[in-house]
Amino acid sequence: MALWRREAGLLLLLLATWACVADASGLPPPWSPQRGLCSWPATPKIAPVEWPAASSGPDRFPTRLQLALEVEGEGLLLDLAQNQELMMGGSGLTYYLPNGTRMVHPSDPEGNCCYRGSIQGYPDSWASVCVCSGVSGLLTISQFRSYSLESTPDGQTRAYRLEGTKPPTGVCTRSRQFHPPLKSQRVKREAEIERGYVELVIVADHAEFKLDPNLIRTRTRILEIASHMDGFYRMLGLRVALVGAEVWNNGNRVSTNGSAKEILQRFLEWREKDLLPQIPHDNVQLIVGPPFPAGVIGASTQGSICSKRSGGISMGHSVSSLIMASTLSHQLGHNLGLAHDSDGCGCNTSIRPQSRKCIMEAPTG
Repeated sequence: MALWRREAGLLLLLLATWACVADASGLPPPWSPQRGLCSWPATPKIAPVEWPAASSGPDRFPTRLQLALEVEGEGLLLDLAQNQELMMGGSGLTYYLPNGTRMVHPSDPEGNCCYRGSIQGYPDSWASVCVCSGVSGLLTISQFRSYSLESTPDGQTRAYRLEGTKPPTGVCTRSRQFHPPLKSQRVKREAEIERGYVELVIVADHAEFKLDPNLIRTRTRILEIASHMDGFYRMLGLRVALVGAEVWNNGNRVSTNGSAKEILQRFLEWREKDLLPQIPHDNVQLIVGPPFPAGVIGASTQGSICSKRSGGISMGHSVSSLIMASTLSHQLGHNLGLAHDSDGCGCNTSIRPQSRKCIMEAPTG
């Protein structure tokens, strides 16, 4: 935890600028991932560089690729490699039959559509990009210039200039109780945590699934969210590995009625009883679809990582996988022991301009 106390100020949420108003291609709701932001058509072009040795089939992705796009009149060329650490634990898809039978669809590493890399000509740059269905991700050219990429329903890709963020409206609920790590966890996974890995499971509840009732697309959204979370936490030397994606496609496994604290309590009880015996993992995050508890965006337990209470819930308040990744990263931050930032946000201002926000900033009501 010393790493977190020492470097927490570097974990920035590089999302959004509110200084100008831009039209999001005239698209009506619900597609409005970042309305009010300056954006440009990006028109990405993908060139595979290297394929897996035994690659075949339509769902295979190259191990390395180059992505060319234009942003604010400047051509950018990204050198990208598959984010193999993201799926190092398998990340199979769990779903349920109408009779309640639990089914697991194993993941295929060659179906990994998320990449990370850098931008040619910018030595301090990095990129976290998914090309699952369109192009989405985060580009950091320098500490003062970043963009998000979002795909639109009509097949376009837009680039948004990021200079700060307005925190989501609502409150974040935390349990202040500290829970010691589980003694029964595998030695191998404890060693991985010391090297900087969090093995994560993301669960989508029934209401979230009904927003787009397709198992493959829901699993792709979960993979994109995990990839963007990995991009955020890499600034602390911590990696996020998605070891499981579960979709409650035939009804919730726990009730999502009541307050956020009540939902979280039931979810963590289900995790201990049902999920942990099936998928060994360090942390679990639940995405709850509408309707949401009034005025709440999420809840989590403080300092609970690797314990039976290591988890959180987040309201599915955005169709943008990048914005949802920021919300889940906030809850994971609490699990790792991070508290809300003060009003001044204790980041090093030589690194973070005052106009930017930190990922652990308290939401506003």
